[in-house]
Amino acid sequence: MEQWKYDVKRVVKMLNTDPERGLSEREAKNRMKKYGKNVIRKDKKTSVLSMFLSQFSDVFSILLIIASLLSFWLGEVLDSVLILIILLINGIVGFLQEYKAEKSLELLKSYQTTKAKVLRDGETKEVDSEDIVPGDIVIVEEGDKVPADIRLITSESLQVDESILTGESLPVSKDGSWKGDAPVYERKNMIYAGTFVVSGRGKGVVVYTGNNTFIGQISKEMESVEKYTVFEKEIRDLTSSMIKIVSFISVIGLLLLFLKGEDILTSLMFVTALAVATVPEGLPVVITLALSLGVLSMVKKNVLVRRLRSIQEIGSVDVICTDKTGTITENKLKVVEVLEKDAMLKYVASCCNNTEFGSKDPVDKALYEHFGPCGCVRLSEIPFTPDRKMATVVVKCGGKEYIFTKGAPEAVSKLCEVPEGEVNKLASKGYKVLAFAYKENDGKPEEPPYIFAGFVGLLDPPRRGVREAVIRAKEAGIRTVMITGDHPVTAKHIAELVGIEGRVVSGTDLETLSREELEKIIEDVGVFARTTPSQKVKIVELFKSRGYRVAMTGDGVNDAPALKHAHVGIALGSGTDVAKEAADIILLDDRYETIVEGVKEGRRIIENIRKFVSYMLSTNIGEVVSAFISLLTYTSVLILKPVHLLFLNVVSDGPPAVSLATDPAEKDMMKKPPKYFRSLLNNQMMKQIIMFGTVMGIVIGLYFFFLVNSGLDVTQVWGAVLLAFVSTEISRLITVRKGRITDNKWVVASVLISLMLTASLFVTPLSYIMDVSLPPIEYLLPIVVILFVLFLTGRLLSYKSG
Repeated sequence: MEQWKYDVKRVVKMLNTDPERGLSEREAKNRMKKYGKNVIRKDKKTSVLSMFLSQFSDVFSILLIIASLLSFWLGEVLDSVLILIILLINGIVGFLQEYKAEKSLELLKSYQTTKAKVLRDGETKEVDSEDIVPGDIVIVEEGDKVPADIRLITSESLQVDESILTGESLPVSKDGSWKGDAPVYERKNMIYAGTFVVSGRGKGVVVYTGNNTFIGQISKEMESVEKYTVFEKEIRDLTSSMIKIVSFISVIGLLLLFLKGEDILTSLMFVTALAVATVPEGLPVVITLALSLGVLSMVKKNVLVRRLRSIQEIGSVDVICTDKTGTITENKLKVVEVLEKDAMLKYVASCCNNTEFGSKDPVDKALYEHFGPCGCVRLSEIPFTPDRKMATVVVKCGGKEYIFTKGAPEAVSKLCEVPEGEVNKLASKGYKVLAFAYKENDGKPEEPPYIFAGFVGLLDPPRRGVREAVIRAKEAGIRTVMITGDHPVTAKHIAELVGIEGRVVSGTDLETLSREELEKIIEDVGVFARTTPSQKVKIVELFKSRGYRVAMTGDGVNDAPALKHAHVGIALGSGTDVAKEAADIILLDDRYETIVEGVKEGRRIIENIRKFVSYMLSTNIGEVVSAFISLLTYTSVLILKPVHLLFLNVVSDGPPAVSLATDPAEKDMMKKPPKYFRSLLNNQMMKQIIMFGTVMGIVIGLYFFFLVNSGLDVTQVWGAVLLAFVSTEISRLITVRKGRITDNKWVVASVLISLMLTASLFVTPLSYIMDVSLPPIEYLLPIVVILFVLFLTGRLLSYKSG
């Protein structure tokens, strides 16, 4: 039911209520049974236990659980415990992230929990807002939070702050007598749940409560969105591929062992070792650690990351849909142009102002900051009303009494001659234009003639540094698009000031144009003006359908669905809690240029994670290839036990991952196109990983063949092979950084830590637990040759990749 379109009498009749007496208590209780409490309800709620257990339901975790159980059954208790510890850490991290995300919808309830004044049985009563029902007659006054969606019956100078819903930075005048069809930001006879009454009072009939309110519909949109980043999809795909590989090589391995007549225990031990070697069990934890270090770095740049995986997304965005107010602009009206026609302008602008009397009106504050205090004695006032569109004061200055008036040019023009051409000139710049006039006090403040004093143009000006940031974004292949609830003329002017290019499309255009027409013009749009929350979502989805990676900024409840739908939702630090909880990233300083810094930091982190994944996968492949060579040449001794491989992965993957995450950004990082950062691993990278891993597996496999045929004790064989793997993986660490060694102190430290941890195996009681010992020195010399071959291979592959 679209009540704003109809006459008040018809609306009251439709809701079967009495505008003078309201509902009876009995009828209110009956309607409560029908409509329920005036609260936002979730359709489903996941228990904390279910949320935690779900972290271990993916095939990746199941495979490692199986490997752990096998290890335990075979007597390798240490292997089993270490695998489970890694799984538990990863599960806890995932649970905490999901639990925190669940809070977003719950915060919406806070926008409806308040007291409200209603008419019940002809008496004004104060009730909890959750007890309001459709048909209730509600009275609102200055300072009240609107408890439900209400169709106004009467209003007196009523102004409402709707910024959390529409993004409109200025209070909106409301008029109960208005009717007609219009977008949400122009419905003068409607006030909405969660908004605030700035001034005046009004009485209206409740038309929607709970989930049916405007804010409730936003909640429903948020609840329906399930967002997975491309980063998460790639990790899942990578895990799936690794599991397929594990399954394949396990079958082949068991078949070969069966043909050679090996016993079941040896076969199961080999399959378990292959699983540990192949599956990147440390990948989720290490990537989370690397992302967490990136988060700490981004906080220093005033970018607070709520969802770790969104770091990869922000590094690859190619469209930033940004709100105007608060991000591009200062969210503060300022006097930007003054056209003085009479010397009295300063006095009129100063005295026709209530800032000194506690007014928080943004127009009054802007005039006060520019022109200063009045300096005259105020005698009386006729306040601004939507009908008059003027404010008038009678003052005494220098022994004379004057009448000062400010207001909309069309209103002031009834009192004196106002140059229309200059009004249009200022308005074309997107300014809010005020006209000023005065006369000596004749006791007739509503009648001409007045003397025209001049114009003032006000604007919420762009923040410093925004234009430069827009240019930097463009150089990085990122397009900036402004989405705002403001007037198209104002939006276009601001866009031109900050260097945002493209045509202006209004919210009305979004409703009237077909999908095909919108897709044709989307490439040329720079500004969307007069948009509604649902239209913001439509814009985001339109860009996504064209293949763009979209970042969306916002600060109000109205922005929450769009923040959810975008690849990266960016909330302003000064915004509502709902927007922050719906977002992936929060700007602590609200500055657009901080977004660009966040993109740069995101790109650096992506590149560093790539280095680690390339390093880890190539060495894991080397371990698998060498294991198969050992199977083909000598099966009574495994090349390494599962616990050795797990130790190797922890020692070699842990410290290097931390060090690679701290690598500085490359000089040309912001010159590369966004598509370069879209994939974690591309085809060329995978080819290089496989090539290096194959070479590594072959040379270490041959080394193992040499050792087992030299008459060494099995613990010495395992010790030598373990040293070969550690040395090789340190070499790989250097080559993935394209040969740079000393430019990152953390890389140097990680190498030393890996060496010390490895050395501890041979000089502490760990050698007995891990079944390793050192062979004579002559059996270790071939490792030098292995290092030379693999370092050369790594450098050639690095050179080939540029």
